[in-house]
Amino acid sequence: TKNDIKTHRLLAWAYLEQGKRNNAKKHINYLIQQETSSLRKASAELLLLYAQEHYKELLSRIKNVKSETDELRYLKGLANRRSGYYQSASTIFEGLSNSEAYKWRSNIQLARIKRSRKQYQPAIEMFQKLIHHNNAAAFLSFELSLTHEALSQTELALKAINHAITLNDQNNTYLLTKARYLQLLGNPNKAMRI
Repeated sequence: TKNDIKTHRLLAWAYLEQGKRNNAKKHINYLIQQETSSLRKASAELLLLYAQEHYKELLSRIKNVKSETDELRYLKGLANRRSGYYQSASTIFEGLSNSEAYKWRSNIQLARIKRSRKQYQPAIEMFQKLIHHNNAAAFLSFELSLTHEALSQTELALKAINHAITLNDQNNTYLLTKARYLQLLGNPNKAMRI
């Protein structure tokens, strides 16, 4: 049904945003099989290319799409960012800043681009705004901690990772990151207990 397709599309995107590509692929394959709209089916096929990390092919094929939706623009921005085309990606994400559905997601990508380009202070400011908007998104605090770490601001990095762990204490990446920060701060015994 139409609701099933919408649910699968939302789940595919949610899994992609979380880096769970295999879970996303299952939902994308469902979309490819079940979509009745040729445009939506083509969109799902492009999404599959992203999930498979075929960014160059995705960028090549997306040029041929006649009707470019905000979803496709966002996908194009993601592929550009992953390919290291930061300026093109930034332009796309900035253009989506007025889109209700993609405003915050685009701002997350812009903050990531700033960090990738070693523009750490603007990245920190952006992550802080994003956290203020959604304090329950643990990954934002994690990414803020990485940005502080890049500036050797280990105490601030530890504070940020502690917030991420408060929100999700089962995430091994967050726990290992905290252990690394404790080690850097000269607390190897505390680091070993994590």
